[in-house]
Amino acid sequence: MAEKENISAMLDGEALSQDVISEVETSPEALETWASYHTIRDVMRGESASAHQCDIAGKVAMALEDEPAYKPHTASAPLKEVATQEDQLPPYCAPFYA
Repeated sequence: MAEKENISAMLDGEALSQDVISEVETSPEALETWASYHTIRDVMRGESASAHQCDIAGKVAMALEDEPAYKPHTASAPLKEVATQEDQLPPYCAPFYA
């Protein structure tokens, strides 16, 4: 794939390379980079980005579906039973084991 730097330079009008143009025309990855850079440029200039719709919420939802469910740790014994002697607990813990 054409280097992203070369695609960026073309987009900025700094360089024009037939090799990079050919790569963008034939490579889906290079074309995606080209489109992404155009979107970034439009947003940075304050131009309408409505032509390129991103479903961020949908992508996040799909990513969350692959994540394992969070299971909070539950104590199997009250704090008082965990300590070997009640006097080992600091006084500020008293409300939790009373």
